Amino acid sequence: MRPDTDPDRDTRVATRPDPPPGQGPVLAWYRSSKRGARSTAIIGIIIVMVLLYLAEGFDVRVFETWWEWLLAIAAGAGIYFSVKGDWCAAGADWLRYRKSWAKTYELTEIKTRYLGGTTYVYLTDADGHKIDAPLNLIQKDRLMWDLLYNGVRHSIANGAVIKGAALYYFPVR
Repeated sequence: MRPDTDPDRDTRVATRPDPPPGQGPVLAWYRSSKRGARSTAIIGIIIVMVLLYLAEGFDVRVFETWWEWLLAIAAGAGIYFSVKGDWCAAGADWLRYRKSWAKTYELTEIKTRYLGGTTYVYLTDADGHKIDAPLNLIQKDRLMWDLLYNGVRHSIANGAVIKGAALYYFPVR
């Protein structure tokens, strides 16, 4: 899907993140729109209520209890602010996730980890910059994924260490 037609994405130029200090311009970025964050929060509330329903032994009275709704809505609010606060940006030779960033063509270590239902990519560059970003967030923008992938492949060719499941996302041939 093109960035300008994705309703779950904030494409306003005013929301474009700044590049890291001394780096080139932002070429691609992803930030969830309020609509996308709300949709994710509503799904989270539904999941929490279904889990509570199952935990109570399929008792429909779970939907009558105010504190269980309060718990589900609080979880939904946490999900909303977590999703809304997530953003990622890429330049020709760098990737930034929130406050951390790394030079993608100068990586020394590449690894991935699966935490809480999400795969995170951990990158360390030659200058010691480190980044750990959710892979699904990077992959929401095709150009951003391509920029990262090309930098990682270049770094691997120049001797970067690739560990674990990262071989699945960045295969060495």
